[in-house]
Amino acid sequence: MAIVQKFLSLDSYYKSTSGTKIILNDLDIFSIDDIESVNNHLMTVYDSDVIDTVPTCDCGVTKGNYLMGKTCPECGTVVINPQDQLDPIMWMKVIDPTYRFINPHYWLMFKNLLHKKVDYLRWLTDTSYNPPIDIPPYIYGIKDIIVERTYLNFVNNIDKILIYLTTQTKFKKGDTYDNVMFLLETYRKDKKLIFSNYMPIVNKKLFVMENTSKGKFTNLTVSDMIDLVMAWIKTANSEASPRKLSNIMGSTVSKLANLYSTYYDTYISKKPGIFRKHIFGFRSHFTFRTVITSIPGRHNYDEIHVPWSVGVTAFRPHILNKLAKLGYPHKKADRMLLRAVKKYNPIIDEILQSLISSSPNGKLYVLIQRNPSLLSGSILRVYISKFKVDPEDNTTSISILSVKSMNADSNFIKVA
Repeated sequence: MAIVQKFLSLDSYYKSTSGTKIILNDLDIFSIDDIESVNNHLMTVYDSDVIDTVPTCDCGVTKGNYLMGKTCPECGTVVINPQDQLDPIMWMKVIDPTYRFINPHYWLMFKNLLHKKVDYLRWLTDTSYNPPIDIPPYIYGIKDIIVERTYLNFVNNIDKILIYLTTQTKFKKGDTYDNVMFLLETYRKDKKLIFSNYMPIVNKKLFVMENTSKGKFTNLTVSDMIDLVMAWIKTANSEASPRKLSNIMGSTVSKLANLYSTYYDTYISKKPGIFRKHIFGFRSHFTFRTVITSIPGRHNYDEIHVPWSVGVTAFRPHILNKLAKLGYPHKKADRMLLRAVKKYNPIIDEILQSLISSSPNGKLYVLIQRNPSLLSGSILRVYISKFKVDPEDNTTSISILSVKSMNADSNFIKVA
């Protein structure tokens, strides 16, 4: 079954969360205690390289495993394991019930539909915002529908705007048209998923500050979030005109949506990101990664020659099983494997050859892949016909006929 994303009702999410909840509307921008509370709940501060996992309250006064579940007399919060607090702590509440929040992910999809880089939705809802490029005609067409650039006018005319987009050449075909229809269907089907009275501020575990001997280090998104939170508290504690309320609603939802997008692009999806480090870049069992070379002489295009060290390590469980059947104690077999990584061993060589001969049709099938695996042929099913006996040769030899489909040269390649 596929794993898919779906919209979540933020009001239902607010009601379902337990533990500490701070409503930004209730805070005073001029209160030192309130501002300290915001800073404490907005980012995680580490004073060393060691991540503290000892259960603690929010203020840190009541701390220890034996106090788990107890209420701190200082801050009134329950002592829990820091790794268990994943729900948002700080929330924004609508200032005027007429001006409800738009789900940031819905906003982001709408914004990307109109333009990938420029937030024309904010221009339509926030009169203080001026985009850096000229406004295209179809955006002026949307402005004609809502008459005046206000947040409320946009919210009340979302369906009309989406229907209008289906008449524009830019949105009539392909994925763009499908995206328009998805937004329209979602809007008509269940508005509770799109509009809410509460908006969460991202859990502080995503915003980390490190105190070191050379100063304090953090990521740039922390300052953006602090500005957003402080602007909201200031507006909630003042008499806001309809124009100001419209602008703050448009800018807040826009900045929060862009913050999600920026954080995802910077810290999750790209090469240094979490997905690449811990999921896509994770080396699965029975896989290896080497430099590739070509096979000289006559050969089949779907055969490969594998390095000796790879054969010893990648097929370790199989070799240990064979050695056990030959009467070798586990410790002795394990030591033999360890030494054989850098030194040829005839017994292990015989076992590796038997793995090939005992495979179906005498072919030990594997998958060979070169990232990025985007096009047909990026991953090929081949078979191991030979384990190299020279421990100094750490390259996987493949047929030159297999190179083009993988767009490969002497780059790293992964085999499973």
